[in-house]
Amino acid sequence: MSKNIQIEYSRKKGFSLNFEEKILQEKAWYYLQNLSEDAGFYTLSKILNDRDPLTIFKNNQLLKKIMQELQIEIVYSRYLSTLLFASLLKCRGFEKGSENINELLKSLIIGMSDGKNTIEQDNGLYRMAFSIMENVMKLAAIEFDDFTKTFMALLAHLTPAYYRLKNHFELKNVLLERIKKEYHSLFLLMDNVLQPLKEEVGEISESEKAYFVILFGGEIYKNKYSGKSLKAIVLCVNGISSSLIMQKRLESYSRQWNLF
Repeated sequence: MSKNIQIEYSRKKGFSLNFEEKILQEKAWYYLQNLSEDAGFYTLSKILNDRDPLTIFKNNQLLKKIMQELQIEIVYSRYLSTLLFASLLKCRGFEKGSENINELLKSLIIGMSDGKNTIEQDNGLYRMAFSIMENVMKLAAIEFDDFTKTFMALLAHLTPAYYRLKNHFELKNVLLERIKKEYHSLFLLMDNVLQPLKEEVGEISESEKAYFVILFGGEIYKNKYSGKSLKAIVLCVNGISSSLIMQKRLESYSRQWNLF
C-alpha cells in the first residue's frame, strides 16, 4: 500500500482511508481519461447535475473566464474531461478558497491547450527547450534545416506538457503503440533527450514521450525537396495526436513523390 495512504479506525465511523487530497485528484483525472464520451461522460455529468442542476453550467463559465484571462483555448477533445474534473473539485468541496482551485485549474487549462496562443514564457522553460534541442541534435546526430522554427514548435509543446506533468494531468495517448513501432529508434532516445524536463517533473510516461516523438520525428526524417508545391489541410476526428501522425505521413509521401 502507498505510504501516503493509511487505514484508520474509530468506534464511531469504523474503518476509513486517510490520504492526501492530491492523491484523490490524480486518481480522479486518471479515471476521467478512461471514460467513454458517449456513456461515461454523460453518466458522470448527470450525477453531478442531480446534486446541483447548475454545476456543469457554472463550471463551464468558470473555465471560459480563466481561458479568457490566459488568452488560450483548450484542445476540443480535452475539454469535457477538464470540465468534469473542475466540477468534481467543486463537488468535493476542495474550494476552501477560490485562489486554490483557480490556480489548479489554470495549470490544467494550460496543460490541455495546444500551445499555439501566447502564454507568458518562463525563462526556465526557454532554457529547458534549448537543452532538449541540443540533446536531440547530439543523440540523433542531425542538424535542423530551420532551427528557430523547430525550437518554437518545441517550446509551444513543452509549455503545456510541463504543466501537465508537474501537476500529474497526463494525457492518454491512443496511438502510443503505433508511435513506438513507427518511430522505434527515436522513442528509445527520449529518456536521454528529455532529461532536462525529467529533472523538473520526475518520471515521464510513455504517452507523454510519444508526443515529443511525433514533434521531432517528421523533422528528423525530413529531406530537402524541390518542385511545385501543394498545400494540404489535415482534419481528424480522433484528436490532435492522430492529426499529427497523419501530417507526418503526408510529409513522408510528399518527399517520395515530390508532391508538396
